[in-house]
Amino acid sequence: MTKEAYRRYLRSPWWVSFRKRYWARHEYCCCICGATRRLELHHLYYRDSHGSVLGRENFRTVIPVCPRCHDGFTFHGWTLSSLYVGKVKVI
Repeated sequence: MTKEAYRRYLRSPWWVSFRKRYWARHEYCCCICGATRRLELHHLYYRDSHGSVLGRENFRTVIPVCPRCHDGFTFHGWTLSSLYVGKVKVI
């Protein structure tokens, strides 16, 4: 999927609805650093054994993160397992 197609997906009715349902049921807090402003949902993975998970997300396929922590996953190779074993320093 191209970056532009992904950006379109993030504006799709499905994703907008999913985000509203997610935030209605979950605490508005970054799961990494505890920030409570400008939160985003980070996809833990984009493909599974059935193909793309886009359009089939559930509450276990995303995590709430602030922009700074999202950048850690996107650009610095953070993984949840590396955070849990202390390999990544989160400020």
